[in-house]
Amino acid sequence: MVGAGLTFAYIGRFWSMIFLGRRRGQPHPLPARLVAPVALLGLLVVAGRDRGRPLERLAEAAGSVSYGEPVEVSLAYHLDARPENLMALGAYALGALLLFLRPAWVRAAEAFSRLGERLGPERWYALTLDGLNRLSDSIHAMEVRDLRSRVATILVPCAVLVGAGLLATPFEGAYAVGTVELGDLPLILVLALVAVAAIAVTRPANHLTSRSCCPASDTAWPSCTHSSAGRTSRWSRS
Repeated sequence: MVGAGLTFAYIGRFWSMIFLGRRRGQPHPLPARLVAPVALLGLLVVAGRDRGRPLERLAEAAGSVSYGEPVEVSLAYHLDARPENLMALGAYALGALLLFLRPAWVRAAEAFSRLGERLGPERWYALTLDGLNRLSDSIHAMEVRDLRSRVATILVPCAVLVGAGLLATPFEGAYAVGTVELGDLPLILVLALVAVAAIAVTRPANHLTSRSCCPASDTAWPSCTHSSAGRTSRWSRS
């Protein structure tokens, strides 16, 4: 009932600001695509006023699924003191009270909203996100800048994890040992290619070349340092 009362107050304020508030501009006719849906709904309500049995059956089927037992629905105005009517009247009264007493509680609501901006979930979310960004930047700053070392820091833990998985995986009865047939040739070729590639990437040493250039203080051409395979050379041109 409280939620319905708040909804009634919100809709009432929206309606009053449109039709009872001060004019903020020159009104213009509404386009037909906005008027037609409302008019169609009104016609359906008027036409179905005395022919509500199909809607009743639909509502009864939906209510039966929700409650898990047969539900009887009667689409009509029942002017009595049943609980549904009393709850509706309570929601209307609460919404109207909120509308009329708005000058008394609007300042308190605005103060509560400002407090929520400082101590609410959005503030905590922003602080948490900023802290995580700082932590990410700190971890990134501790990383080695060399590409080869970066690859090693990834491959070594990966190899450890793969080895642990192999040790923990039961292989008993998982493979059938037999003769090599012609249909196994593609698999053999792929295994041989993987083995050759693994050996090839482990053989070369110091095969990554790095260059750094800096502007010379008194020359028009840069002074560069070149290092490859453990050898360093420097050249400059003035």
